[in-house]
Amino acid sequence: MDPKYLNTRSEFTVGDRVNVTDDATGICHLGIIAFVQQGPVNRALPRGDSTDYIYVKFENTIIFSSFFRQGSSVRILRKYKSINNCVIRTINYEQQTMVVAIDDGGYMIYSPEFSVSFDDIDSILIWRHGYTIEK
Repeated sequence: MDPKYLNTRSEFTVGDRVNVTDDATGICHLGIIAFVQQGPVNRALPRGDSTDYIYVKFENTIIFSSFFRQGSSVRILRKYKSINNCVIRTINYEQQTMVVAIDDGGYMIYSPEFSVSFDDIDSILIWRHGYTIEK
C-alpha cells in the first residue's frame, strides 16, 4: 500500500460523489461514498499501521459485479432495515447471488454465513491500492 495512505485520514466524507478507476484496466465508474472508517491495514497487527476503509455505493448492481471477488468486503442491506459488514465467500454470477459471512472484525472462523442477491449490496470496500478514487 502506498505510504501516503497510511496513518492519515482520507479527504472523503459520506455522500461525496467519486470516480473509481481500476488502475489495471483504466475502467472508471461513478459512485458515492457510503461509509468511511479508519482501521488496521493488517488485522493481525491491530496496533500497526492504519488506513481508511472506503465503501462506495454504485447505482447499478452490474457495476458492483465487476468489483466482486472472493474475500471482498461488502456492506449488506438486510431486509431494508440494518446494514451488516460482510465478506464474500462464494459468488454465483449466473444467479446473481453470493454467500457472505458477517465480518466480526477478527478471523471470522465461526461467523454465520448466509446467501444474498446482488441487489442486497449497499456498498463495497474499495482499496486505494489497485483503484484510484477521486472526487
